[in-house]
Amino acid sequence: MRHRRAQQGLTLVEVLISVAIIAVTLLFLLERRTAAIREALEIRRERSAWVLAATKMAELEMDPENFTGDGATGDEGAFEDHEEYRFASVIEKREEATNDPEKDNESPKEIFFVRLTVQGAEEEEGGALVLEAFFPKVEEGNDAPK
Repeated sequence: MRHRRAQQGLTLVEVLISVAIIAVTLLFLLERRTAAIREALEIRRERSAWVLAATKMAELEMDPENFTGDGATGDEGAFEDHEEYRFASVIEKREEATNDPEKDNESPKEIFFVRLTVQGAEEEEGGALVLEAFFPKVEEGNDAPK
């Protein structure tokens, strides 16, 4: 009569299944970690673009020469401290009705429309940040928009 020996270890199949489960779990965790890092970098780029755009818009607003004259002006280039970001600004003069029924005969008010576009080097065309604003015309001799 033959006697079976008691199993004292794991079979090869059990070891392979355990290793496969551990590998799949590690791959999933690494992918989640990589995605979190990628998202953090994207948020950092967006925040930098917003700060640069707000700073550039403030510069445009503080220059009274941008809101005098009759024509459209524009500028484009890279930011000094952040060469990886580029900007383009367009300033157009427009006339807007007052829409006040009591001032029906009043002539349209002159305003300036400002569009500022900021784009990082790694972003595609659709990923640009665009800020738009309206400013009143500066009368000659005044230093800032009213």
